[in-house]
This record gives sequence, C-alpha cells and structure tokens, in this order.
Amino acid sequence: MNHRCEVLNEELSFTMHAVRAHSSTLIICMWAAAGATRSDHVPVKPDWSND
Repeated sequence: MNHRCEVLNEELSFTMHAVRAHSSTLIICMWAAAGATRSDHVPVKPDWSND
C-alpha cells in the first residue's frame, strides 16, 4: 500500500513537472491563436474622411 502511494506520488510529480514545462509554451500558443483569431474578427472601422 505504501509503495503504491510512493509510485503514484512519483507519477503525479512527473506529470506536474511535464505540465509546468509545457504550460509556458501552451500559453504562448493560446495567445498566438487568440491574437490571430482576434485580428481576423476585428471590424474594419469606416473611413469617414471621405465626407
């Protein structure tokens, strides 16, 4: 039982290290995707200088 808990704890800590290592990359990708989506959907401001 105790050994099982130790193994589970090691796996959990390994998972957390992997998540922490990839989180910054994931956040950058999310920001890039959000930026690309946002720039696609920005409405074009009407040009009133023609009046």
